[in-house]
Amino acid sequence: MKKINKNKIFSWTLLLAGGLNLFCSEALIAKAVPSSTFVGNGGDAQDLDLGVTLAVISNVSQSLDAGSKDTLCKCSDEWQENDICRVLRQLSSQEVKACQQILLTYGQQLSELAGRKSPVVYDWSYSDMSVRSQAQSQRGRPVDAVTQPQKKRIIINRSRFQAMPPSYRVALITHELFHLIPFEKGLLTDEESAPPFASGRAMLNALGAAIAMEANERQVFKDFNELRDVSRAGKVHRLYLEGRNIRHPEKSANSLLKSPNSGGTALGYIYQPGSLGLNISVETTGYSGSAFGIGITEKQAIYQLGVQYRFFPWNGYLSRWNELYVTTGLNAGFGTSYYKASSRYVDKSDKASLLSVGGAAKIFIPLNRDLWITVGSEFRQLRYEYKTLRIKTIENQVVNTIGGAYGF
Repeated sequence: MKKINKNKIFSWTLLLAGGLNLFCSEALIAKAVPSSTFVGNGGDAQDLDLGVTLAVISNVSQSLDAGSKDTLCKCSDEWQENDICRVLRQLSSQEVKACQQILLTYGQQLSELAGRKSPVVYDWSYSDMSVRSQAQSQRGRPVDAVTQPQKKRIIINRSRFQAMPPSYRVALITHELFHLIPFEKGLLTDEESAPPFASGRAMLNALGAAIAMEANERQVFKDFNELRDVSRAGKVHRLYLEGRNIRHPEKSANSLLKSPNSGGTALGYIYQPGSLGLNISVETTGYSGSAFGIGITEKQAIYQLGVQYRFFPWNGYLSRWNELYVTTGLNAGFGTSYYKASSRYVDKSDKASLLSVGGAAKIFIPLNRDLWITVGSEFRQLRYEYKTLRIKTIENQVVNTIGGAYGF
């Protein structure tokens, strides 16, 4: 009978506890300072929706010329019912001319800021944001994005951004990018005076709406239709179902009665608000075989809790593979193992409580409409003892998985 390596079990437990502590710390920090950098830290991809939005802004603003004045900063009859048109319909003739002049003058700078070589850093916020003007001493105005000009940094409310139609995203990000463009008097804030507009905010709202409407007029969004249904990694929640093939490479006390392979299924839930996530799963596995004329059945039900880190190995541009990601993590679990041996002369059964610790890696491959293929592997150690049958098992397992997931 093999001795339990208590040091190894203790080490795995400490690692998992440390991971849980790190996840909780990140969650508390994210609540206090509601942003999570996703450019440059490996924790998140260049979001596909944001990538399309920036490409649309860059393409439209680069192509603006004197001939664009027929439609620029105006709404055609076709788009009169669009909510963004309300901003443009309220403009005076003076404001329309000013809007056109600004876009024709600064269109190239806007295109560069939205382009692939832009120095702008984009961060996600996972909680509501607000900004407070000098006139507001207490409660600030709720916003969907905030720009920090000194850092060339734009923080975006992720859930709000995902829920927006494509044209709203263009209007929002255009507004924020114009905070980074120096006008004659320098960088413009929302609260500043910006004649003929009532305020800097009114002017930037008009510029954002104008670029969005110009994109609609030119049907630029159609160029990205093939990416519209690609599953997005930004969804915080995942449900998954997977098949499991389990190898038993290490001999145990009852190895003569064991098949080298067993199988099963796992149903799980993942909460992934950023780089770190939590994984909860319920697994049922087992095998049936025979040895020396005795039929053997062993079944196990395991409940696992894990901490995982997500990274994006593909640094593509406007590609479905931008959303492909990999997770690595630590898991700990508990459950019950059932054992039965039966023949004409033998009928024995027993059950035991079990503990498991291990590490896993998994690839999430994007399909369409929030569906994913998952492929992974896990190394873990199970420990349990059938006291009636006097069989003690400490077993290292390699678990290979394939399945599907749904994000929401």
